[in-house]
Amino acid sequence: MSELIIIMANTSYKLLISRMLHSDSFLIVGAAGRLLRLYCPFKVRCIKSATRIEKGKIYDVQRVAFSDLWRFQYFINGELHNYEYFELV
Repeated sequence: MSELIIIMANTSYKLLISRMLHSDSFLIVGAAGRLLRLYCPFKVRCIKSATRIEKGKIYDVQRVAFSDLWRFQYFINGELHNYEYFELV
C-alpha cells in the first residue's frame, strides 16, 4: 500500500493515499467543498513552460502518478510533468 509522508514542524504524519490516487484518477475538493474523483483523460492548461510543454496551451492528461520524491505528476504526451505547471480546465 502506498503511503505519503508529510513533514510538518519536525513531526511526520502518514496519509494513506492508495484509495485517493490511481493511475487513471485522483480525488479533488470541488468548489462546493465536496470530494470528487477526476478521471483521465482530463484537460489542463500549462501555466509554466516545461520540456516540450508550452505555456498557455491545453493538454490532455493520460494518467497521474507520484515521483520518487512524492511529487504529484501528470503524464502528458508520453512524459511526466509536475502538476504545479498546470491548472485544471
